Amino acid sequence: MLAEVEEDVEARRLRRAITVFRRRGAAYRRSDETHVVQVLAREEIEGALDAAGFAVRTARRGGAFAVPQRRVVFFAQKPGAAGLQLRADG
Repeated sequence: MLAEVEEDVEARRLRRAITVFRRRGAAYRRSDETHVVQVLAREEIEGALDAAGFAVRTARRGGAFAVPQRRVVFFAQKPGAAGLQLRADG
């Protein structure tokens, strides 16, 4: 997999151009993807989740995986909902 990342800080936009090679028998198959994402401030996301009725916790790790610099993991749960338990050790 090859990835090229460009960030337009002023526009708050991130573009990832991804090329993947998969072996198919004796040959390889290539696929290309482009992801364009809007970069939001942590407070914007927390505010939107809170307004939608979610309890929110953030962390610098998602399970055993640390996230890259300037990224954060969001754990959100509707109060009283079964399933995900918001724990400090996330």
